[in-house]
Amino acid sequence: MNARSIAASVTVLCLCLVAASEGQDIRLQQGNDFIARGDFAAAERLFREALQGEPRNRVYRAQLGLCLMQQKRHEEAERELQAVLTQHPDDIAASWYLAQNKYLAGSYREAAGRFRSVLRLLDQRSAQYYSAYWFIGTSWRAVLLRKPPDLASAIVGGGSSGEAGLVQAEVDEMVDAYRKYLDLQPQAPDRSAIEQFLAWVSKSRPPANVRRWIIVNQP
Repeated sequence: MNARSIAASVTVLCLCLVAASEGQDIRLQQGNDFIARGDFAAAERLFREALQGEPRNRVYRAQLGLCLMQQKRHEEAERELQAVLTQHPDDIAASWYLAQNKYLAGSYREAAGRFRSVLRLLDQRSAQYYSAYWFIGTSWRAVLLRKPPDLASAIVGGGSSGEAGLVQAEVDEMVDAYRKYLDLQPQAPDRSAIEQFLAWVSKSRPPANVRRWIIVNQP
């Protein structure tokens, strides 16, 4: 299982959730049909037109953000999704899309935090719930394995979102998130690969007195 495939499958589930909550909204159904077919430009046009008539409709705006995200227009997507969350902080779709947008834009530290926050909004029986743990673990893994621009700047970095490596608490969260995902998905297709990675982490992580784990040579 890779990031794109799991993102795509959970996006479809979110579409079902949004559509069901809004009943017989024809424009929403049409826009979501475009999204399901992968025609994100057509869906974007439809939701922009719908927002001209209903500028306060948070569902249309969240779906517009999704369309922009899928077209890799991450800054535009973030503006639309943040606009929804400013007025409706617990909007599930906008919260989920924003977390995905951070992930797909490569802002992995922020993605981990967003997925952690969205967990409280999700039904624990839903696919989004276990997928959030996958995204948390995979986001931290991406940070850990990100090659630093140079070792000196990585060591003395001031904690910016682009800083290489993980502090011990972040390693713990990565491991815990992956274990939770595997507990919730006993038949996960990527179980073997994740278990091998966790075994490598257990063997290779530095002792507790080391503040930050930075990978210089990739495993």
